[in-house]
Amino acid sequence: MTENGLNVAPGVSIRHLPIAALIAIITTASTLVVGPAIIHAQAVQVGIGFSLPYQDLTVGDPFPLTISAIHPEGHNIIFPRLPAEWGSFEVISQEPVATSVNEDGTLTTSQVIEVALFAPGEHTTPPLNVTIQKADSSVIEQTVWPISVSILSVLRTDDAELRDIKPPAELTVPSLWPWAIGGASAIGLLALAAFLIWQRRTAADLAGASFDPRSPFEIAMDQLDAIEELDLPYSKRFKQHYTLVGDTLRGYLQREFSLPALDLTTSETTTQIRNSSVPPEEYNIVGRILRDCDLIKFTEFQPDEDTAWDVAHDTRSAVRRLQPQPTTTVEPDEIPLSEVAS
Repeated sequence: MTENGLNVAPGVSIRHLPIAALIAIITTASTLVVGPAIIHAQAVQVGIGFSLPYQDLTVGDPFPLTISAIHPEGHNIIFPRLPAEWGSFEVISQEPVATSVNEDGTLTTSQVIEVALFAPGEHTTPPLNVTIQKADSSVIEQTVWPISVSILSVLRTDDAELRDIKPPAELTVPSLWPWAIGGASAIGLLALAAFLIWQRRTAADLAGASFDPRSPFEIAMDQLDAIEELDLPYSKRFKQHYTLVGDTLRGYLQREFSLPALDLTTSETTTQIRNSSVPPEEYNIVGRILRDCDLIKFTEFQPDEDTAWDVAHDTRSAVRRLQPQPTTTVEPDEIPLSEVAS
């Protein structure tokens, strides 16, 4: 069977082949198809392709997309830095490039790109050019053959079907109103307790940053401590948990870096971060945390309890890394009295 110009066994799709097998097919072919152009493999001797570890992906699932190049020794492979919005893909992070030696003496240079897709259906990676510096110092660009990714909806098949409205249930009102009052009272008490704990931790912040002796880092740590005390994931109150975590991170960005993060959307906030003094290496991490919080806050997606705690722990780690390091002031050497007198 022929797929995308390559001969593969019947019943096998190239998207399910391991990257080593895929690149082996590409590099052993007489010619290498690269987008609209055809480059002779004998001349370049570099096979580049994408690979996925699995295909059962649903909307919003972060997954690793690996780009690998098999090349002779002496070649230098330079993968481009991808934007946060890469076509329909959202780039969460790009890991450092790794190189390993193959049994035949060639090298494999690869990079893992963590991405996510937020719409069901078939998605194809956008055009991507990789720079290759050959052993003779000449530089060429090679286009990577795109790969298709299937994204499943989080809804069940029958969720999209229209169903008749059920008739009103015949209930005895007197038997239910005590339970309704009791449940409402319990919810009210829980909400009051949560509010009092949150207010106690952030009273100085709400009164105004100018009257709060704590640093932005200390305020964020106190707020995260208060969120842990609420233990909202245990009672499946994920929306409230993610909302508090996201607001804590936004408040820290606003106090520490003068970004109006509490008044901006996530997309606007990430744009502001890119142009601020936030370290570039923390840009993707902060953006991922804010997008995860929005996913739970504005959709019906339900994470598990461990995942909900992970976002709080990741936020705590991000704030620690973002905290500006104190500068050391070097005092000038004391001037001898003899020089002063002279």
